[in-house]
Amino acid sequence: TPPDRTRRQRQMCIRDRTMIRLKEKGWGMDKGIPVISLAATNLDGLMAIILWMVFMTLELGGSDAFSVALSVAMQIALGAAFGWLIGWLAVKLFDRYLAAGPFWLRAALFLLLCVLVFSAGEVLPINAPIALLVFGLYFVNVTKLEMRRVGPVVSRLWAVAAIFLFVLIGSVSDLNLIFQVGLVGLVIILIGVIARIIGAFIALNLTKSDLNNQEKLFIGISTLGKATVQATLAPLVVAAGVENGQTILAIAVMSILVMAPAATLAIEFTYRKLLKQAEPTTVAAEPANS
Repeated sequence: TPPDRTRRQRQMCIRDRTMIRLKEKGWGMDKGIPVISLAATNLDGLMAIILWMVFMTLELGGSDAFSVALSVAMQIALGAAFGWLIGWLAVKLFDRYLAAGPFWLRAALFLLLCVLVFSAGEVLPINAPIALLVFGLYFVNVTKLEMRRVGPVVSRLWAVAAIFLFVLIGSVSDLNLIFQVGLVGLVIILIGVIARIIGAFIALNLTKSDLNNQEKLFIGISTLGKATVQATLAPLVVAAGVENGQTILAIAVMSILVMAPAATLAIEFTYRKLLKQAEPTTVAAEPANS
């Protein structure tokens, strides 16, 4: 094996800790485990946002729980309908007028539509995250155009946006309060970690999947490092003036500092023992003129 190839292989082993890399290298792909993990973490984040909206409304508005739950259910239903409608219209327009257009134009317009769909939640009584989810799922799975390369584009954009997001949460955090939270914060995080792993087992058992216990354990482990929701919502709690908001923010920051590296290391040291390697997945390159 050439020395440069050996170095590339060692570098790939380091990057294998992410679900995307595991998918590309074929680990667990005989049962689609990286895909299940990615879907689970995103749905988990979506449910966290919905529940956050419910409890924030109860905290700030003083409404009764039934009225809030009914309102949120209506917003979810309207959001799903709105996302499907915009997705249907987008598929018709893209397939008819952009079939021969360059990929960069399709990607730019798709991302612009994502922003508009999400922003519609500011002026319409809809749940914006649900609308965006349904729009994306419908569009990508129904359109006849090549859209699989949008994923890498979004990943590059997120790499930049994540810097601003985590710098923002760091700028509003009180470092002294993080240390004061200390053991209590770690216990709360540990309870959440255990609950998430148990929840993964229960959900996978309810779906009657063909996964064994090792694979179910890995899916539970792979969901532990999701820090986007904490980084996004915790500052909003403080901005809304919620009582003990700074303490909530401190625990959120602690969860990011503790679980992001811990989950990455856990994935790195367990995926070879808990998963089987199938043939690596490849995405066909799109013609240069598309």
